[in-house]
Amino acid sequence: TRRSSDLFGVNEGVAVYLDESLCKFDTVYPAAGSGHTAVKLTLQELEAAAGAESWVDVCKESEGE
Repeated sequence: TRRSSDLFGVNEGVAVYLDESLCKFDTVYPAAGSGHTAVKLTLQELEAAAGAESWVDVCKESEGE
C-alpha cells in the first residue's frame, strides 16, 4: 500500500509541515513547474497528498531574537 507522502519522496518517519503563507493561494504547484509541467493541487489536496502533520508559520521569528 502506498502512503500519500510517497508521492513526494518523503522517507518514512519524517514529519511534513506546510507553510501558512501558502494559504493566500487557491491552488499550488508543488515541486516547482507550471500548469503545463507540474501537478496543480488545491490546498486541501496538497495537505492530503503530503500527509502533512499541520500548518506552521516558517517566517515567524522565534522568541528572544
